[in-house]
Amino acid sequence: IIFDRNGNQLAVSTTMLSLYAHPSKISSKKKVASLIAKILNSRRQSFYKLRRKIYKKLNRKSPFVWIARQQNPKKIRRIEKFKIRGLGTIPEPKRFYPCISLAAQCIGFCNIDGLGLDGIELKYNRYLKGKSVRLVVARDAKGNPIITRIKEAFASSVTHNIYLTLDETIRHIVEEE
Repeated sequence: IIFDRNGNQLAVSTTMLSLYAHPSKISSKKKVASLIAKILNSRRQSFYKLRRKIYKKLNRKSPFVWIARQQNPKKIRRIEKFKIRGLGTIPEPKRFYPCISLAAQCIGFCNIDGLGLDGIELKYNRYLKGKSVRLVVARDAKGNPIITRIKEAFASSVTHNIYLTLDETIRHIVEEE
């Protein structure tokens, strides 16, 4: 977490869920694409456009494809309830900036994988991100992953906080004048 000098959060990570697929294991790709699109659809994107995008991903020859990254866990849990063979989820951190306008150029930003690309996020990326966690997953006879301790693996990654000399209150007063 990145804080200002008074302890106000300027950049914070939260756990979101990402949905992936093993396309060869999914039998009814059109139905699955429709179901996922119906649940994930937002007003920004039409249902049909999203369904077509998901369907294209499910028809790839690749053994692994991302369907939707860093999504609202409630929506992903709704998809998980259908227990569709070939679909899975992975928890991933997502970066949020509660005071987006405060020293945005100084704080910088991260990409979807949490890699700092600019500013403090880039300079101190190895401290903010923590150590990478390698997860070895056992599989059942059908090739489905048997994941029992994925949350502990991600929780054990040690990260550090950074406190800046920036002051949100002073910045706000200066911007108002």
